[in-house]
Amino acid sequence: MKLAWRVLAFLLIAGVFTSGYAKRGDRSNGRFSDEPFLLVVGIVPGSVADQLEIKEGDILRSYNKNWVQSIEELGAAKKLAVDSVEVIFDRGEETLSFIFPAGPLGLYLEQRLPELEYASDAVILQGIGPLDEMEGMNSSFILSLTRTANYLRDTLDYTMLMGLSGAAFRLQMHRTWDMAAILASEGYRCDIAALQALGYEYRYLELQSNMGNVEAVRKAITQMIDAGSPVIAFQVIEFPDWGIITGYQKNGRQIIVRAYDSRRAGYTLAESFPKKIYLIEGRDVPPTLKEAMIRSFVIAQEVLETEQVGDYYCGLKAINNWIQALETTTFQGLRPEDFDRILDANAWMYRQLAEDRGFAAEYAKRIASEFPDIQDKLLGIADLYVTEAEYLNLAFDSEEGCPIVWTMDIESQFDWTPQMRMRQINYLRFARVKEDEALKLWREINAIYNPEPEEEVPETTEEVTEETTEPEVEQPEEQPLEEPEPEEPEPQRFHGEAQ
Repeated sequence: MKLAWRVLAFLLIAGVFTSGYAKRGDRSNGRFSDEPFLLVVGIVPGSVADQLEIKEGDILRSYNKNWVQSIEELGAAKKLAVDSVEVIFDRGEETLSFIFPAGPLGLYLEQRLPELEYASDAVILQGIGPLDEMEGMNSSFILSLTRTANYLRDTLDYTMLMGLSGAAFRLQMHRTWDMAAILASEGYRCDIAALQALGYEYRYLELQSNMGNVEAVRKAITQMIDAGSPVIAFQVIEFPDWGIITGYQKNGRQIIVRAYDSRRAGYTLAESFPKKIYLIEGRDVPPTLKEAMIRSFVIAQEVLETEQVGDYYCGLKAINNWIQALETTTFQGLRPEDFDRILDANAWMYRQLAEDRGFAAEYAKRIASEFPDIQDKLLGIADLYVTEAEYLNLAFDSEEGCPIVWTMDIESQFDWTPQMRMRQINYLRFARVKEDEALKLWREINAIYNPEPEEEVPETTEEVTEETTEPEVEQPEEQPLEEPEPEEPEPQRFHGEAQ
């Protein structure tokens, strides 16, 4: 769950709960058509909930006579409890009451919404898989494209598209710490590389800032759905991620989507009109899979060697700037919005790096047997990325406490201490060593499969009819070049929640 951006606001203060359950008790026994609810997604072994035989799939409705529909509401109600409390659950058509002691319930809960009820004129493309972050699939564009491609009968999975597009090997840092650095569609464009690997013919549309073309974009979306092709769309919910338009209703005024962290198990309604879309209109002659793999070798080297694309530092340059910024920047005293942006971007870049390298390792292992002459090099790259990912992930289980924090994890700018940043730097320095070693192997692979073209030497004629000499011009004495100072980024300012 993208914690720092998606955490819900604390909506209700303690006093709101005094008669919440009584006020709502007359509404269809507490089962409402479109109101959120808390779903039990896990039980802590040996806990009170385990002893009372609470089951996954139960819905927690009320705590101590307070109707609760979010983690925040439940937390506020628990603060008022001083003794044993009544907790009411729905299980299918049954309503069950249990007595719990005040304190932890021993439950993992997620806020959900009932399944979407479609309008009579809805046009739906059924069977498009969910977008979730299970198993680290955090590249929203690559996963959206994977689900779309699978619907269109392509069999490549997320791991293969991460490798073929270069997203598994990329690292970026925005010069002002914008979290957009983790998007495949920003900086070094892995989104385009992925579409090219699939051989898709596509059209890209972007919503004008004044929304002057909103109806044209809406028409393009409905036409594509009518033609049986999902639409990949950016920011269909509040969080800036890619998702999939899977249908529409009410004459296109409501857009039906798959989105990250949807509170519905199935499709849901878009919360906003998409800012960007990709329309897949057909297929050119696609490269063979082996050709796409060979092209991915070039991309893997490019994303490490490219130093900057627009406002994004890339590859080894990005990791060096990242370390330098953590070492030298004063982060206290910033405007709160600037500090929050930096902290969240830092956390997401780190997590993305650890997760992406895991997929990079898996990709290299999968394709190694296709290239017997460089199999040992590909497996060597896989080993490097496995080691890097495992070491980076140690930060999240550190006995000293995780140095990677989001804004929701701290109360003050001073809580992100220099000691925490130094521990993160040590993890990043280890990663940089592995990235250097991987780059050497990628260069060796490309020397075999993607060699640089030799420069043609112009032919010279043997006969020279007349020798001419140019007058010598006195050259100014060459001054030694000063090495520029390294550029520093501007400091401009898990499954369910345990209860």
